[in-house]
Amino acid sequence: MTDRGIEYHVLTKSGDASAEIEEAVKALGTRENAGLHRYYYVKRANQTVVMASGVDSPIARVLRERAGWKEPRGQE
Repeated sequence: MTDRGIEYHVLTKSGDASAEIEEAVKALGTRENAGLHRYYYVKRANQTVVMASGVDSPIARVLRERAGWKEPRGQE
């Protein structure tokens, strides 16, 4: 996914995972240290979308280890 011409790694989870993301970021220090660009809860789809700085960013590694998180195909 791109935002303002910059490519980001995307992770998704069903439901509103905002609290889970905030907890993970707090454990990692700051949004910048976590590699978190932004996240959204899409109410109509009942899905949380995370935009991370890269596939190996700290937030991506943490969420990948937790239940329910998925990475859309086609991301390298």
